[in-house]
Amino acid sequence: MQDDLAIAVQRNEKLAQPATADRDALQQFVDAVVAFSEEPGQANLERYLAASRSLEEARLSALENLAQGPGEGGLARTPSRAA
Repeated sequence: MQDDLAIAVQRNEKLAQPATADRDALQQFVDAVVAFSEEPGQANLERYLAASRSLEEARLSALENLAQGPGEGGLARTPSRAA
């Protein structure tokens, strides 16, 4: 029972980390889109492209983190117990 609690706590911590990174990357992307729409130009285009790459990297990192086992920092599914 205590192992199950420890795994649940670890999963919640791991879920919170990618969410924060994703929110930051998403906010940077939104800011870059707004800036580019208001003033199209080379600098804002580069800002948009960099923010787009960061958002994609955050998404891929979150997916990789979910695919790893709990001991490796991820959220792999634990085997269910028979009742």
